[in-house]
Amino acid sequence: TQLVLEKEIVSKVQPTPEDLEIYYESHKDDFMQAKEIAIELIQVKDKGLAENLHKQLKQGANFATLAQQNSVGPSAAQGGYLGYIRRGDFDNARPIEDMAFALKKKGEVSKVFEFNGLYNIVHLKDIKSYAGSRPLKEVKAEIEQMYIVDKQTEAFESLLDSVKANYKIETYSDRNLFGDMMIPRP
Repeated sequence: TQLVLEKEIVSKVQPTPEDLEIYYESHKDDFMQAKEIAIELIQVKDKGLAENLHKQLKQGANFATLAQQNSVGPSAAQGGYLGYIRRGDFDNARPIEDMAFALKKKGEVSKVFEFNGLYNIVHLKDIKSYAGSRPLKEVKAEIEQMYIVDKQTEAFESLLDSVKANYKIETYSDRNLFGDMMIPRP
């Protein structure tokens, strides 16, 4: 059985570059990438301090320096830097994520907002990528694997249909497999 499958299915599926490109174009939605942004965060306990820091930032103060000097958040030592994030990364801190993704330009600073008993300011440090499909060259190995699995499945189903058409297959689900054999009871 394994040799038949190898001969009839596996060995026959060898995609060409054109096959992969066509497959990629018809499955682009499977390779969407999310917008990634790098953010910094200042968290303080006092609303007045938060508003003062926001004012300093609007006048050109360095975000990382103010975060190191004033933030009580876990990223304070790193200048408030939280790294690159995507939508859904901050499920437990949705207001921070929402505020970060509302910012549109690199260098933009959010308004002061309250979350979890702290006053927060988000800084959009960088925008790494935009939503869209990842390029073919980046996902070629994944595309090839998906293509091969799809084509092998199609070939297997075709082979199975051919076998069903050429051979009589009977099922005996309504019959007792043991016939009249007595089965001892405890």
